[in-house]
Amino acid sequence: MKNLLSVPILIFLILVTFGCSSDSSSDDVDSEPGVANLSALINGNLLSLQNSTESDAQSVTGGYYVSNNIFTFSIASGGTFNYGIEGVAFSVGGEDFSIIEDGFEMTLTNNSGLSFYGGYSLIVDGEETAIGPFTTQSAYLKINSINKNTKIVSGEFAFTLVNNQTNEQYVISNGVFNNVEYTTE
Repeated sequence: MKNLLSVPILIFLILVTFGCSSDSSSDDVDSEPGVANLSALINGNLLSLQNSTESDAQSVTGGYYVSNNIFTFSIASGGTFNYGIEGVAFSVGGEDFSIIEDGFEMTLTNNSGLSFYGGYSLIVDGEETAIGPFTTQSAYLKINSINKNTKIVSGEFAFTLVNNQTNEQYVISNGVFNNVEYTTE
């Protein structure tokens, strides 16, 4: 299952991150009511993103896909900032999407039969300083609200990644996402 999740999330994260290539940049985002947004601490440094109608410099989006009776549900974000391009994403997957509902919580060890995969990317001055592949060492996900008719989801997340090539650790903590619209296949 882990391999099924890692490919879509890596592709999703790359598309979102590299799709955010506007010349506009911002290092501080104030959340607007009703606008998709995501924030988290990455090794203690704040990453804050929200969808903007003025430019494509930041994006927060979601997706739901089914293949061979296995679902993948992903949240991805990315933005262009003064220092470079940065993004975070995660996916959960399994056989029964109906358990993803208001109040749903999971960790790597208490996972209701689901798999979790996290991703992070940082590109500074054209150099990939933090690109996977990663191993997810810990994970927490809570769905505060999900409307499967309007396809809007909000929740909380945290996970710890270790880069498989450099052994560098990335602690993603205090993660919150709000009003994220997700697409379906």
